[in-house]
Amino acid sequence: MSYPKFDIESNYMSELDQDFESLLAQINVKLNEAAVKLKEANELRKKVGFPSFIFTDWMSDDVHSELYRKLNEQFTNDEKLNNALNEAMDLERAKFKRFDVRALEAEIEHAGWSTSSSYC
Repeated sequence: MSYPKFDIESNYMSELDQDFESLLAQINVKLNEAAVKLKEANELRKKVGFPSFIFTDWMSDDVHSELYRKLNEQFTNDEKLNNALNEAMDLERAKFKRFDVRALEAEIEHAGWSTSSSYC
């Protein structure tokens, strides 16, 4: 009695390909859903007047300059100006820390993107 030839490699690969295509479709749906949710969060963030969810180095320079212009008019003493400026910068940083982006950043890192440079 002869058995039909079974090509394990082609059968195995076609099952993997089918599984991959099915999972790929599910992944793409989830990524698009995440993008929609992030867009909604961005729209809410803009309503409260924040330019981003994190306080970046480049933003720090802009905020520092703006605060300096505002506070420089109020203080004639450099030490008092510097103290007021440092306090104002600390308050600005604290505002941004209220956005809890830890889970988002962790998942982005796990997905292969680097978030460590986000703060530069």
